[in-house]
Amino acid sequence: MNDTAAPRLARRDARALLVALGVALVTVLSEPPGALAAFPAYALLAALAAWGLGASPRKLARALLSASPFLLGAALWLGGARALSSEWEPGLRLGASIALRGGLAVLLVASLTAALTLGGLVLALRRLGLPPALGLVMTLAARYVHLLREELARTSRARRARTVRDVPLAAYGAQAGTLLLRAWRRADGVERAMRARGFDGARPLPPAPRLTAADFLLPLASAALFLPPRLWL
Repeated sequence: MNDTAAPRLARRDARALLVALGVALVTVLSEPPGALAAFPAYALLAALAAWGLGASPRKLARALLSASPFLLGAALWLGGARALSSEWEPGLRLGASIALRGGLAVLLVASLTAALTLGGLVLALRRLGLPPALGLVMTLAARYVHLLREELARTSRARRARTVRDVPLAAYGAQAGTLLLRAWRRADGVERAMRARGFDGARPLPPAPRLTAADFLLPLASAALFLPPRLWL
């Protein structure tokens, strides 16, 4: 993304942004279990990154809310089990560190996706070595997920129109089966259409723009900011 109206960080090359994100994620996720001292510094750095990438607070809050059941479940499962086994304080610290590591990872990834389009993200991953087939799967999945939502809404309306009493659980199973069959048929139709147009699974990459000095410095800056709390706090 090189739009001059975009936030400063978002104007950097997507490859540099991905490598910088990888450095930050590895640093945060490698925190020892139960260690909490570095997380205030990580939170400040994540907030600065979100601001520099122009991420909407509403989008970040929505991403964190979506991930919170999984984060809290993991924290309770691992930390709670230890807390109940007579190690109360270490268990609480373990659960808190799991939730904080996961939450910061979600915020960092959500901040990056706010600055990159799906096409730009997949293209950058391809240039960094992602297999072409996996890039194609990512693109098609994101393209057709809204169609799956539309099918779900359509089958839900049909079920409600045919139901006058409380809906039995079996009705939801039938709806799920119908949705699966429709998705399968649509996938077959897309494959036939792509083959008829000569698509063989290969998508040539356009020429990559040259990386600037600022692009090379961005991952180094990420390491310089995230590593000190990891090493010394």
